[in-house]
Amino acid sequence: MDQKKETNRIRLWIFSILLVITILLVILYASGILKFGLAQQFTYILYAVAGLLAAVTCFGLLSSYGKLVGKKEGSNLELRGAIVAFVVVAFGGGFYEKYLHTTEFINMTIAFVNNERQAEDVSGSVTLYIGTEPKTIILRSQNNVTFLGIPSSLLNDELKIELKGNYEIDRSVSLPAISNSAVFIKVKRVNPFISPGKVNLNIEFTHGEIVGFGPDPSTKSVVLRFYLFSRSEKDIPLSNKVKFILYNNNGLPIYTNNHSLAWFPRIKPNAREEIVLDLLIPHILIEQAFDKDAEIILYYDSEIDAANDEYSKRFILTKSDFSIN
Repeated sequence: MDQKKETNRIRLWIFSILLVITILLVILYASGILKFGLAQQFTYILYAVAGLLAAVTCFGLLSSYGKLVGKKEGSNLELRGAIVAFVVVAFGGGFYEKYLHTTEFINMTIAFVNNERQAEDVSGSVTLYIGTEPKTIILRSQNNVTFLGIPSSLLNDELKIELKGNYEIDRSVSLPAISNSAVFIKVKRVNPFISPGKVNLNIEFTHGEIVGFGPDPSTKSVVLRFYLFSRSEKDIPLSNKVKFILYNNNGLPIYTNNHSLAWFPRIKPNAREEIVLDLLIPHILIEQAFDKDAEIILYYDSEIDAANDEYSKRFILTKSDFSIN
């Protein structure tokens, strides 16, 4: 008799624990904590706990007996006792959730691929526009991202998305619809440099000085300093090649120097960069050279854009721009 009481007491404790767990899970659902992304996984846990609760209630606290028989391909499956309640509740609930129940929210994974459908690592941000509350996620060199808590009422609606960073969406192909599974979006790398035809660059002569004779006594070393000012939206990649030309009063060139800088200038947007030219000019031209117009020619870096190898940016400097110390 005492053993039976002890057994009933244990069953009551198990029932109480399972009941508390069930109540806590229900509270989590009602509070909305599981609203964004976790509800689907915890649903099956809730059904499993409910199945255990049913098994303990029906076959532990109450005098019940259950039997479930199934036949498949010549074999028989027979379940008896508490396991019947667990199978009916847990697996029945799981079947309902998977095939019959429409969830309030869905999750959608977006994978970034190129034309060959190979994954591309994207850095920047991606924004999904749904309703009046856009969802933005920061990307750190990743080829996919998952948006949680999308209203299921938007399933199969038009996908409105914006990508910012080292890649952009390839708009030559249509975007997939909103889905509760993975969708693939074609992306292409963003050129960090501005195209030559859109370069907005100005030049300003700051000062020049004669620093001494060159290796040939008939020449002198003249240092000219300029500032390049960019008003372009992207970096301007320049070659290290600079051509400097002096003209006479008739507009004919009297001195040309193809100068090579020690570095390749990359002019940042709305920034300035100093260019220094160290030129060897014949002594006979020093007196007259800087009383005439000059021209500086800068070249686009062909390593960046081979199609624009011959692109150049020309600046005419009048004699009023020069002052040689």
